[in-house]
Amino acid sequence: MGALLATCGLSSLVYGIVTAAQHAWTAPPTLGTLVLGVVLLAAFTLVEARMGDTALVPLRVLRMRRLMLANGVAATIGVALFGMYFFVSLFLQDVNRYTPLRAGLAFMPAGLATMTGTLVGSRTVVRLGAARQVMIGLAAAAAGMWWLSGNDGPVGYAGHILVPLVLVGLGLGSAFVPTTGTATSGVAASQAGLAAGLVTTSRQIGAALGLAVMTTVAGHAGPATGDGVGSALRVTSGVLAAGVVLGGVLGYRRQETAL
Repeated sequence: MGALLATCGLSSLVYGIVTAAQHAWTAPPTLGTLVLGVVLLAAFTLVEARMGDTALVPLRVLRMRRLMLANGVAATIGVALFGMYFFVSLFLQDVNRYTPLRAGLAFMPAGLATMTGTLVGSRTVVRLGAARQVMIGLAAAAAGMWWLSGNDGPVGYAGHILVPLVLVGLGLGSAFVPTTGTATSGVAASQAGLAAGLVTTSRQIGAALGLAVMTTVAGHAGPATGDGVGSALRVTSGVLAAGVVLGGVLGYRRQETAL
C-alpha cells in the first residue's frame, strides 16, 4: 500500500507541474492534480507511521540528518543529470540542427567525463573528505550548466558545448561517490541497503520533479527553443548551487557528530 501511495502521489505531482506549462497554476487540471499528489503523499506518511519498523520506509530513518542531507544532494544530482541530457539534446537538434545520431555522439564526452569523475572521485574523497568533494563537484557542475545556458542560438561544438559538458560530467561524477558513502556511513548494517536505496530513489525523484519544473519554465520563457533551454539550464544551475550549500551543511554536521 505504501509503495502504491508514494508512486501515485509523486506521479500526480509531476503531472500537475507539467500541466502548468499549458494551463495556469490555478487552473483546475493543474491545481487538482497537485492537491491530489499532496493528499496521496500525506496518506503515505500516515500508513508508514502506523506500520512502524515493518514500513517500506520507517519514519525514524527520516530523522537521520546526514542521510537526509545526502538525499537532498542526490536529488540535485538527479535534476542536473536528466535536465542536461534532455535540454542540451533539444538544443543540439532544434537549434544546432544536429541529427539524432550526431546529437547522441556529441554527448559521449559527457558520459566519459562522468565515469572518469566517479573513478577519480573514489580516490580523492579520502583526501578531500565527503563534504568538500561534494561542494567542489557540484560547484563545477553548476558553472558548466550556467555556461551551457548562455547558448541561445547556433554555436560551435568545441568551444560552447564540449567544454561545459565535460565540466558538468566531471563535477557530477565526482559527487556521486561521497553522496552514497555519506548516506550509508553511520547507519546500522541492517539499514545500509535502505539508505542506499533512498539515495537512488531521491536521485530519480529529483530527476522527475526537476524535469517537470524545468519543462514548465522553458515553456514560459519564450517561443524560441534557445530561450527555453537557457532558462531551464539556469534553473538547473541554481539547483546545483543549492546542492553546494547542502554539502557545506553536511560538512558542518560531520564536525558535530562523528561517524
